[in-house]
Amino acid sequence: MLHEFLSLYRNDIVGRCEAHYQLRNPSRPRDELLNTIPEFVDEIIKAERREAGIPERSSLPGDTEEARKLGEHRFRRGFKICDVVSDYGTICQVIGEIAIEHAVELDGRSYKLLNECIDSGLSQAITTYYELAVARGQQEFAEWFGFLAHELRNSLATAVLAYSFLRSGEVALESKTARILERSFNQLEALVSQTLATVQLKSGVPPSTEQIALLELVEDIKTTTLAERDIAVIIKIDPGLRVEADPRLLGSALTNLLQNAMKFTRAEGRIEVRGHREHARVRIEVEDECGGLVGPPEALFEPFVQRASKRRGVGLGLTITRNAIEAHGGTLTVRDLPGKGCIFTILLPLEV
Repeated sequence: MLHEFLSLYRNDIVGRCEAHYQLRNPSRPRDELLNTIPEFVDEIIKAERREAGIPERSSLPGDTEEARKLGEHRFRRGFKICDVVSDYGTICQVIGEIAIEHAVELDGRSYKLLNECIDSGLSQAITTYYELAVARGQQEFAEWFGFLAHELRNSLATAVLAYSFLRSGEVALESKTARILERSFNQLEALVSQTLATVQLKSGVPPSTEQIALLELVEDIKTTTLAERDIAVIIKIDPGLRVEADPRLLGSALTNLLQNAMKFTRAEGRIEVRGHREHARVRIEVEDECGGLVGPPEALFEPFVQRASKRRGVGLGLTITRNAIEAHGGTLTVRDLPGKGCIFTILLPLEV
């Protein structure tokens, strides 16, 4: 009977499932299977024993905790939903392979129950994965919208206050108040630009590229969006260097990197922006003096992670920035300079 066959070859089934998993995911640790696969096989055995008239307590077919755990684990670790399908397909495939090797014929009733168990487990795992994905999407939207509204309100409030002083005639157009008004408008423009870039990325619309003079773009960003602080911004970009990119997406990405550098660099510090051709790519580096990173560098690109204890914003900027660069076929990485700062590096193909 099927439950006897499954009990006899349980360890072989689990081992082969792990081997299939490793072939599909060579860079991931073996222990990522957790106990879900062996526990799920045990649940199938219990269900088959119960069907054969042997008293057993099993939740299969139907909702199962093991399936929920697998769906949650795959989502939390960044797997795609198709990987969940592959996990359960592998179990069924392996059972069939071993049955053939040992000339074990599965009767129709047992085979039907096996498929019901696989289907119910797969359904529960996918449902869990989907519910978590929807919840995260709703949270990201709420957090991002709240951040946008907060930043827009702050910039508008500053602009309105500065304008009221200018209108009163108490301050001149060349005064510090006028510069504050100009900076507020520039910040509003940058926020709108980033919002449009985000919408474009979310919609899946491919970048609309053109030849961009990199030095001119960075100079414009430095002039129009960086706050007035006692920080030196040094630009070392090869004159004449051009890159094929979407102006809005690349401009938003570089603006965010420079604003972050300005925000976290120490007073009287230095920011250096470098750009040059490297074989068939363009390398752009933004080096700051933030004092070094806290935690693993890659964590910065996860949603809702900030660079320092002074938590301003919700940590979506770098996630959006990396997405914008990857939309061009490029990469965005960060290297920690402990005790000094960090270097964000963009690598873009010369032609998209």
